[in-house]
Amino acid sequence: MKAYLSGLLLALLASAGFASPFSVRSADVVDHDGKPALSVTFVVPDRHHLFADEISVRLNGADLPVVNRPDPVDMPDPVTGEGSQVYDRDAIIVYSLASTTGLTASVRIKFRGCSENTCFLP
Repeated sequence: MKAYLSGLLLALLASAGFASPFSVRSADVVDHDGKPALSVTFVVPDRHHLFADEISVRLNGADLPVVNRPDPVDMPDPVTGEGSQVYDRDAIIVYSLASTTGLTASVRIKFRGCSENTCFLP
């Protein structure tokens, strides 16, 4: 079942490749403290960043809670000067899964990021 869910997730991710330079390398069902979890690896190219607060993963319409993530770095906004929490390198974020049972799942992974001079729509 885990292999089927992982394969389904990767198929869904592959169909979401727009003009954005960001990608999801893998989305795997893993064990986290004895409970099922979804480990998602976000790929961030050099001189790019993803906004930490604009990353979300939904399973069958419900947001999955984050159970483990790297600490984002603070980056000042060039327009407002306000700090934003970003990932400026690849990041693995782990989300809690209620269970891995069931035959079908709808997964939506959403994020927004920028290069040094261009921002990409989610």
